[in-house]
Amino acid sequence: MPITIKGNFANFKPDGWISRIFKSFTLITSAFLLVTAMFISNCLQIIMSPFILFSRRFVYALNSYLAGSMWLLCQNMFEQQNGVRIKVTGMEAIPDDNESALVISNHCSFLDFCMVHSVSMRRGMIGNCRYFSKDSIKYMPFFGWGMYLAGFIFLKRNWAMDQGHINSTFETLVKNRLPVHLISYLEGTRVNKKKLAESHEYAAKNNLPRLEYTLLPRSKGFAASVKGLRKSHINHVYDLTIAYYHHKRGFGATPSLSDYLLGRLNEYQFRVHVDRYSMENLPETDAEISKWLIKLYEGKNVRLAQWKSLWDSQWKKHN
Repeated sequence: MPITIKGNFANFKPDGWISRIFKSFTLITSAFLLVTAMFISNCLQIIMSPFILFSRRFVYALNSYLAGSMWLLCQNMFEQQNGVRIKVTGMEAIPDDNESALVISNHCSFLDFCMVHSVSMRRGMIGNCRYFSKDSIKYMPFFGWGMYLAGFIFLKRNWAMDQGHINSTFETLVKNRLPVHLISYLEGTRVNKKKLAESHEYAAKNNLPRLEYTLLPRSKGFAASVKGLRKSHINHVYDLTIAYYHHKRGFGATPSLSDYLLGRLNEYQFRVHVDRYSMENLPETDAEISKWLIKLYEGKNVRLAQWKSLWDSQWKKHN
């Protein structure tokens, strides 16, 4: 049977059809079990919600346990059942004491959450992941409902409407010292050719750098987060750079849902790097924070260009 070398282009071959059928069956079965588990989890969340009147920390801990169980099932399907390895670097800078943080990342694929969770999981924080998400997601059966009940921050992409909700969530997290990885994709949407062209046009009009592998980050929400959390227990920023490479379609090609469920993720390379910054060392004003963020994304763009060059050369060498 053809052999796939995890995390390496050397001797890469697609799975045989027997292996593919078996893998697809196990993944689809796992997906069915995941949906069933989500339904049970939603029921438990609804039943236990009134207890928030007596102990917010208890309800938060319960939601974190249930959410973490679902995320771990997804992660198992991504890594173990699909037979892939995510290369994670920079973890030596992340302490082992379940540190809370504001987590930011470039946004490439709907499966980016598995890349982000590869970092949180390694520090025992996967159940405490809470996302800034589009408001429409909360209406998705099971998945979105669970996120809503667990206290995720849903945004309407209108600062006047979102600011009060964000501040209220920050107050709850800080007052109760709730452990959290608060995750935000600052580009606002996944990168694609159309969005990249729009980002280049905006950069040219506003004398901003042209980024080839990410969109320009939106700084208003990030600046508000830094100023709102700086002196709390959530006093660090984790900056994640994530990338994908397909053995035929090359750098930036991202997996589809069918790739995930039909066992084709082993045709990709996955990489995550994390940098840690203390909020105390970040600028004070919105304008300076925006400049710092743009510079951060320029560095992210350079790193992605380096990974592309490395992957291209490795694939040519072994092809």
